Amino acid sequence: MANYFAANKLYENDGNLNFTDVSASKGIVTSPDPSCGATFGDLNEDGFLDIYVSNYVERNALYLYNPQTQTYQNIASTSGTENGVQASFCSSFFDFDNDGDLDIYVANDRSLYQNAMYMNMGNMSFVDVSVPTTTNLAVFAMSTAIGDYNNDQEFDIFITDIGNSHLLENQIGTNLFENVSIATNTRINAINWGANFFDFDNDFDEDLYVSNANNNYNFPNVLCVNNGAGGFDRPLDLSGGLAGIDTMGAYINAILDFNNDGKQDIAVSGTTNTGFFLFSNHHNTDNNFIKLDLTGVNCNRDAYGSLIELSMGSTTKHIMTHSTNGYLNQNSDIITIGLGTSTYIDQITIDWGLTGYQDVISGQDLTINAINYITQGTGVTGSKGTNLCLYLNEVEIDPIPDQCYGSVIQTKSSSLIESGHDVKFTSQQEVLLEQEFEVKSGAVFHAFIDTCNN
Repeated sequence: MANYFAANKLYENDGNLNFTDVSASKGIVTSPDPSCGATFGDLNEDGFLDIYVSNYVERNALYLYNPQTQTYQNIASTSGTENGVQASFCSSFFDFDNDGDLDIYVANDRSLYQNAMYMNMGNMSFVDVSVPTTTNLAVFAMSTAIGDYNNDQEFDIFITDIGNSHLLENQIGTNLFENVSIATNTRINAINWGANFFDFDNDFDEDLYVSNANNNYNFPNVLCVNNGAGGFDRPLDLSGGLAGIDTMGAYINAILDFNNDGKQDIAVSGTTNTGFFLFSNHHNTDNNFIKLDLTGVNCNRDAYGSLIELSMGSTTKHIMTHSTNGYLNQNSDIITIGLGTSTYIDQITIDWGLTGYQDVISGQDLTINAINYITQGTGVTGSKGTNLCLYLNEVEIDPIPDQCYGSVIQTKSSSLIESGHDVKFTSQQEVLLEQEFEVKSGAVFHAFIDTCNN
């Protein structure tokens, strides 16, 4: 846990929801540092997570984990990643140069301090390549988002800023970035903070959601919808944002599918006294999706830093997993990938972030419109569709405590409908409920049957 006014804390989970402060015994500095964020990733490909701590007007820390002693050592000064005495808000780990290891991008507040790109040279040695990559923006950088917005298999960087925002497009094969925020309609004139790439409409390209602290100006948080033509549309700017009420000042947002309907939802944490909001995604679309829940064996258990390559015919998409991806942000570990109208994937290749550890999974082993559980070295170990349950011998849709929708659903299924089973359905009628679930007539979908506790 990064602390600005007190010492940082590392808590160890014993597996029974009990946490113990092990900061001192693990080598984490226990004196107060003005820390704004911590990022986890396996920088030396040994299967264990290292930690980069972003400090405000202090030198940053890079903690290397030693599996023999089970402790961390701060190697920021010897690794070349200390970043000087600057105002670091956050960092992101990603492979910007496609050489198979994780690099570090640091967002620094204040126009006095340039953002920094540290290229991983191996053996925990990094080189500052901010200037030659043209990623050395000197702005009030609050946060970063990493994603491949134009599906060219190169990861791009979105940077929030007070008064503007910046989209740095990674130029294919050059290790150079170009600021394309004006050309792509992502230059947002606001007090921008948290941001995330995600595919809100499951059409196979990355959209963008940006929080801003303009609560005094009634300017909504911004949804940038990828138009597939190299730019973004902003359909909600003049209508109050999401649900017409997304005008609270906000510092942070996180992406998740809390109701497991295949549509990614947005959690927004407001500024002081503006509260917390959870926006459920009700965008009406026939697009398909696939969800991946990765478990590492030789790599870290949560598979942070893994590269996912999804292939459909002549189309290829790259996704990278992250522990954090910006200022005080952690998205769901379950990866949701929109497939557009496609109903079949040729294959998914997972590079687990360790040299020599790669799994190629055939499309016939994957279930569309469901969560696919994948273990390193084993492949798909199971899948789970949309949540349904049995209640009074009727199938109820995504129930919540103390509520029963009362809908009668006519379905055809070749497998037994009973608790504990994953069942494939064909809908004979349109099912359109106000809360959390829509099924078109004739649609085929998977559902996991459980017992209702209403």
